[in-house]
Amino acid sequence: MKPSSYSEDRGSCAQCCHVFKLVQWTGQGGYYCHHDKSDRPTCGSGAMGEYWTERDHKWEQRFDAWEAWAKPREVVAYGWCEKHEKQKT
Repeated sequence: MKPSSYSEDRGSCAQCCHVFKLVQWTGQGGYYCHHDKSDRPTCGSGAMGEYWTERDHKWEQRFDAWEAWAKPREVVAYGWCEKHEKQKT
């Protein structure tokens, strides 16, 4: 979950070591706060090697698991919280 101190106006979640960056072939994606280091379900991104095929009978279950994990953790690239740690390069 996002920390309670999260705000969207003064920082750089995009550069935080706790953020999971979702990458899609279309160029779209998102940022998800993962400071709690919880188990992350696969995201369904082909660009990241986590694609689910439509023939997979568990597609809907995987999508629901991803949505349940991602929704409360979604942050904006320019967000900030007290848990922010710059990525090590």
